[in-house]
Amino acid sequence: MHPREPSGFPAYARLRRLLHNKGDRRSRAGRPTKRADAGFGGPAWPLGVKECLESLHAKPRARSILLLNDFSASDPLGGGEIRINRLYSRIAEEYAVVLLCLGNGREMETRRLSDNFVELSVPKTPAHVKEEGRINSQFWISATDVVNSYMCEHNSLLRQSCDALLEACGVIVLVHPYMAKLLPRDLGKPVIYESLNYEYGLKEQLLGDHPSFRALLQQVETVERIACEASRMIITVSDCDQVALAEHYALAAKPFVTIANGVDADRAEYLTNPFTKVKRLFSDCPVIAFVGSGHAPNRHAVEYILAHLAQQLPDCYFVIVGSISDAFVGRRIPSNVLLFGALRESYKNVLLRVSDIAINPLTEGSGSNLKLAEYFSWGLPTITTPFGARGYTIGNEREAIICELNDFSARITQLCADASLRERLGANARDYARRDLDWGTLARRYIDAVLNAIPS
Repeated sequence: MHPREPSGFPAYARLRRLLHNKGDRRSRAGRPTKRADAGFGGPAWPLGVKECLESLHAKPRARSILLLNDFSASDPLGGGEIRINRLYSRIAEEYAVVLLCLGNGREMETRRLSDNFVELSVPKTPAHVKEEGRINSQFWISATDVVNSYMCEHNSLLRQSCDALLEACGVIVLVHPYMAKLLPRDLGKPVIYESLNYEYGLKEQLLGDHPSFRALLQQVETVERIACEASRMIITVSDCDQVALAEHYALAAKPFVTIANGVDADRAEYLTNPFTKVKRLFSDCPVIAFVGSGHAPNRHAVEYILAHLAQQLPDCYFVIVGSISDAFVGRRIPSNVLLFGALRESYKNVLLRVSDIAINPLTEGSGSNLKLAEYFSWGLPTITTPFGARGYTIGNEREAIICELNDFSARITQLCADASLRERLGANARDYARRDLDWGTLARRYIDAVLNAIPS
């Protein structure tokens, strides 16, 4: 790889036009199939609830799952949305799955994510919307999920929908703890808590300067404790989160299972196409990819790229994909950093296909990074911090280079100069993704280790 130093990026506008259609940033999959008047009248359920009940009744009760999560997963862009959408779409090949969530529209909506996977989105109340605005106006990091956790129980349409679906399902899964207050005390059915993060530790880290920090953190602790104690089994995405939850909530006797974050490992459609015209726009300069949603840990990672890596490696282009780009709109950005925002999957795939190296400079957060699984699925030689590698069974210079932030610049330079190392890391990473991280593989583990193992 013999890079030429970029002097700005004159083809940037052309590349954005090629990849980024502002009017169609989200795919058409998962758009509303039915809308219904918000109201109950005895047995006359709204159309959305009726469709979900019919879906649950299509399978024996023991093979019907109600997911409770505070946000939609029908058109996923971020990590949690992608995990819910992909993992439960695979599980729905054997189970009937309904996701009950909150929505930002004015009407109840249903979306069919797969043949046996339906999402029911219930609008927030005016009081909920007002409270969310009040809390989020105080600080730059959103606390929407925390607000959802205490406003959801005051939403009569949501509660009645939940009660109807609880009656019809066989298993309840709390994805995140933020809908835990919808569960009755004596449910009499198995509850699984799927913890995508150790929420108390994460919010303590992210919201420390929020004016309402103490009240918000106490609320997080309350609902996370409810979720842990109500569940018969807890799923985490990394072993370190198991330790943190068990210590904080005294859960020594609670069974835990780790189901890592995964990826769609079949990239054949893209891997056979070099996208030469797109690659040519970078003028033979190395392309370094970072993918991230708009969370604080990703913001700090991009800050490091701007302040250090982009300055130290002026002959490389750093391509930033995902909603984290929005946090830097209006900022003065180095000429070798390209912000693409939240792209449709097909556009993002092209950018990852033409990238030479992927980086994961994360030093904080919880759970595990979906971005790492995504990099591996593309066979991208990847550099990650030890913290960023949590949740994955990988070795240094085997599936990735694992090093501290201060070493990133030198290791990028090393990879740019060593084609055989790039090839070996990429091949090992892709093999690992296909073998251990494919959503189908993880769904089978979920069914065997969780659904078939929970006490009836």
